[in-house]
Amino acid sequence: MDNNKVSFIIAVNDEMLYKKCEAYINNLIVPEGFKTEVIPIRNAEYITKAYNTCMNSSDSKYKVYLHQDVFIINRNFIDDLLKVFKLVSIGVMGVCGAKIIPENGIWWESSELVGEVYESHTGKMGLLKFKEVESEFREVQAVDGLIIVTQYDIPWRDDIFKNWHFYDLSQCMEFKKLGYKVVVPKQNTPWCVHDCGIVNTENGFNESRLLFVKNYLAFYMKVENKDGDNVDENSLIDIYVISHKPYKVVESEIFTSIYTKREIVPNDYNILCSDEGDNISSENPLYAEFTTYYWVWKNRKIPKYVGFFQYRRYISFKDNVVGCNNFSEAVNKYGWNKMELENLLKDYDVVLPTSLNFRMFGLGNMWSQYNMWHKSSYLITALQIIKEKYPSYEIDCYAALLSTEVYYINLFIMRGDLFDSYMTWIMDIFEEIKKRLNPEYIVKDFAYLGERLFNIFLINQQRTNNIKIKINQPVYLRENALGITDFWIGDETHIPEASE
Repeated sequence: MDNNKVSFIIAVNDEMLYKKCEAYINNLIVPEGFKTEVIPIRNAEYITKAYNTCMNSSDSKYKVYLHQDVFIINRNFIDDLLKVFKLVSIGVMGVCGAKIIPENGIWWESSELVGEVYESHTGKMGLLKFKEVESEFREVQAVDGLIIVTQYDIPWRDDIFKNWHFYDLSQCMEFKKLGYKVVVPKQNTPWCVHDCGIVNTENGFNESRLLFVKNYLAFYMKVENKDGDNVDENSLIDIYVISHKPYKVVESEIFTSIYTKREIVPNDYNILCSDEGDNISSENPLYAEFTTYYWVWKNRKIPKYVGFFQYRRYISFKDNVVGCNNFSEAVNKYGWNKMELENLLKDYDVVLPTSLNFRMFGLGNMWSQYNMWHKSSYLITALQIIKEKYPSYEIDCYAALLSTEVYYINLFIMRGDLFDSYMTWIMDIFEEIKKRLNPEYIVKDFAYLGERLFNIFLINQQRTNNIKIKINQPVYLRENALGITDFWIGDETHIPEASE
């Protein structure tokens, strides 16, 4: 990848328009040390396929996808885009876009439009000016495809959009799924002229619109709820259900599936995967579920509460429940709905499953059990780091490690601000351990260590911030000999291993 190169990628079916477009590109000021290339695409079957072909053939870090009838009149365009892309979290830039996408998917019918461009969609050239961008840029949900600039290569969805509409909104959604921002920059004067003429919406427009809504509605409405200025984030709760393999989903509006690898669900981009965006998935053998915690922490906006379950391990939202083997009844039986969840969290900061009692197994306390089953050097080093960097936690280490009970298996729901504090604290400890030791990447050592550190963190927060913890019964899913999924209730004497 050439970090000092900008490619201009243009679909061409009118040579006169293309020559004019190219002339404006050739007139741009190229910053010292940078180079440009213009890549015309002729006889394209459809736009997404053409863009993928050019994207894969170009080594430029920065790619400008534009229509042949777009003329870049801002001669400092390259320097301006480089300033925007200094922020690595920005994936896409355009000159016009929508802060909110309507349910029908038509971006220009949004209640909040941003940006400006000279254009001729009415048949007459004029300034199309929406809400002004007051700061360096404004984050939006999507930008118009007249010009789309990227600094990362994410495949265009040529498996879905096989004509010339909604490819732009789709690409913005793909970037946002990976945690990247889509923005419209501040333009003191419009950067582009779009001589499009009266827009033809008869050549597959509605077909593409329906495909966009079908494939992205749930995602972009959820993103809107997270990003929207008029939304009370205090009412929002995200619970992620982690899996490393395909599984039968417990279907509930409150659960969001997330897989550890895209290759598990290669054809369903509505499902989140923690090996995309800012990720540590290559270290999954060491971190296990912490790779997903990290991905959510780095790539998703954290609402008031966030939680993590596993594909066969959940927490009941109701008290005093018993097992069952009827999948269709499970959601109601265990209260896995928004109302029960909100009631559960009303007076609590953290929800955890029943603790495991080591004493009942003759394993002593948390310290002795860890040293018996795991690598003591990891825990000893972690305690040294805590003493050096987080001395206020030292007293909590003793309280946790001498306890005969442990909150196990990394299941929890907690306040979003607590989650941020927890991840900042524990990831710093993990990074320090990697500097001091030579971890083996073949076992889940950090996941096992993380269970113990989690208990230390909770005790510290109880002592210093008086957090309130609710304990509810864990629910485990397991197929019986007849291939039927059993839901059974864990207690302080047993928690299933990963192989079960």
